[in-house]
Amino acid sequence: MTQCQRKITARQRAWSVMMIFKDPFAARDVARLSESSLSNTRKYIGTLSKAGYLKIVGYRRYHNSNKKETLYRLIKKTGPKAPKQHNGYLYDPNTDPEINILKKTIRKVGVVKPKICQRKKFGTLGTKELSKLNILEQENRKLKNTVAELSQYKLAMQEILSISVRRCARIDLNRLNAC
Repeated sequence: MTQCQRKITARQRAWSVMMIFKDPFAARDVARLSESSLSNTRKYIGTLSKAGYLKIVGYRRYHNSNKKETLYRLIKKTGPKAPKQHNGYLYDPNTDPEINILKKTIRKVGVVKPKICQRKKFGTLGTKELSKLNILEQENRKLKNTVAELSQYKLAMQEILSISVRRCARIDLNRLNAC
């Protein structure tokens, strides 16, 4: 597919709609105008808000009910391409840096060191087991480097040996021809 034939995603349409708004907007407004689902639009707006692209400016009642809608304003208009979320990161193709949404959220809540990834990766291992595991991983890295160096050395020696064998064979053939 060429660039013109690429399908425009719902989040790209939502981003385009938010770029147009001058007044505060709600997720429902963006979903309606971008023709995307309300849940998808709410998730995207939440991600943009955590990353600092949107600012909450107030609330309004939804029609004649007691439900309130959050009103946002786009404060970072970086360009026409929509920022994309992937694995806790927000990538903005207009500016190129990745923003770690998870770290920003953890800092706001007040957690000093996140243990989320360690718990998912290592389960219920204690600190002693984790330190032993860390030491073993370092030793494993050193051993892999040593194996790589030795295999390069072996290849070099094989090359030298093959060259010397060819030279010796030539010398022997020259001696036989001389006799």
